[in-house]
Amino acid sequence: QLQWLKGEDSPTRRPVWVSSAKSKAGQRLIDVSQELADLLKTWRRTQREERLILGPTWHGEDYVFTNEEGGPINPRSLSRAFKAGLKRAGLAEEMTLHDLRHCAGSLMLERGEDIQAVSELLGHSSRAVTERIYAHALRNRKRKAGESLGYLLRREA
Repeated sequence: QLQWLKGEDSPTRRPVWVSSAKSKAGQRLIDVSQELADLLKTWRRTQREERLILGPTWHGEDYVFTNEEGGPINPRSLSRAFKAGLKRAGLAEEMTLHDLRHCAGSLMLERGEDIQAVSELLGHSSRAVTERIYAHALRNRKRKAGESLGYLLRREA
């Protein structure tokens, strides 16, 4: 569950959100791109308008994404909505939300992002956990590094 941080409405500061999860490492601040921050700020304004309309029937705890009453989204409901979206888009319905998370981690590592930063972003308890889960992406990075070394050696010869 993502939650809004208190006091993060400054127009000059890029918002940062906290994610609550099952482990201590999962409790973390997430720094986001300015583009995503702008989208989330727009969403927060919309959400505040909905909250005012609902008045006392809003039962939210400042979640970023909520059900109709402001509470946390039921994981099954979210999965059903995700599957329906996949179907509408003509994509493989076997994909899960966790697959998106794994894909993002793999792409960040293959792109050369720092493994410690990716580990913290994903909320892993240690860098070793990330290395174990994403060994395939790290092997690709090592292969690319070897190819780069070969290119540099050929160039210098």
